Amino acid sequence: MPPSYRRPPRVAVGCALAALAVLSAGPAWADPAPSFAELLSRLDQTPATLEAEALTQAAEARVRQARVRPNPTLGLEVDSLFGTGPYSGTGNAEAALSISQDLELWGRRAARVDAARAEAGTAARQRDLAAVDAAGRLALIYAEAEAAERRAELAEESLTLTVADARAALALVEQGREPLLRGIQSESEAAAARAARDEA
Repeated sequence: MPPSYRRPPRVAVGCALAALAVLSAGPAWADPAPSFAELLSRLDQTPATLEAEALTQAAEARVRQARVRPNPTLGLEVDSLFGTGPYSGTGNAEAALSISQDLELWGRRAARVDAARAEAGTAARQRDLAAVDAAGRLALIYAEAEAAERRAELAEESLTLTVADARAALALVEQGREPLLRGIQSESEAAAARAARDEA
């Protein structure tokens, strides 16, 4: 009888190909973060500052609108149109055409312009406040990132020193100069340092 040839299952072949693809692919590195000064120069592109700028422009447009005289109003009123009986049709209809103009007496326009200017000034201050607030949040986030990076560096240095100390302690335990407990303590300290490094 010829020896039986067994085909590998498709799932195993697929897993092997996937593992080979993962191992052959290089590491994916993220782009470095832009500098604080570069991000600070882009603050005018954040949604909060764009919204504040749009509100400021709208308030300035209201100031320009407040300076203009109001438009006259044209009105048309028709009564008794399409009635019943003797009032049917359009022959008995009464129409009234009116034109009215709002007169701004006793400083009404100046008060309206002053109120619009005050709103525009408030909107401009809110725009400036939004930019300062965004810059403050950016500075805080950058400071936190720099502190985290420094903590990671310190944790790496601490791990290096702890591993060196653990090796020395294990060498002394093997030679019989230190008790076994000292070796176990040094290994647990090294494990704690690795966990702190990973956390940082």
